[in-house]
Amino acid sequence: MTVEESWEKIERWIAQHAPEEDPLPAPCTRADLERLYESVGEQLPEDVERSLLRHDGSGLTDIFPPGYTLLGIEDIVYHREIWLRYGALNDTNLKEGHKRFLVPFAALSVTQLLVDTRTGRLGWWDIEQCFHWEVGPL
Repeated sequence: MTVEESWEKIERWIAQHAPEEDPLPAPCTRADLERLYESVGEQLPEDVERSLLRHDGSGLTDIFPPGYTLLGIEDIVYHREIWLRYGALNDTNLKEGHKRFLVPFAALSVTQLLVDTRTGRLGWWDIEQCFHWEVGPL
């Protein structure tokens, strides 16, 4: 299933089962993406980019079970700065060279889902367990 097909399925489900939800955010622009790439120093995997070009995050609407919201451009920059400053600082689960390639794309409170910009591999971080790689594909 493509990113666009996934979004169409999500949009249909929301319209049918949760019409009172706030509307999903508008798409980001290519200029927004360029500012993001300048800020983080890396380009996101194509699927993440295509998702942002469909909707700049999910606002307050939970998209990933069990309640994650997708981050928009500004939130990606913000969460990455916070994660690098506090989360990745002394994380023994991470090699120092890997940290700059990890970018958060979804959040549930202080837990973040991160993508490795080199490989597309997913991981997560929270304050208690630190960083962990996803074992299998989502």
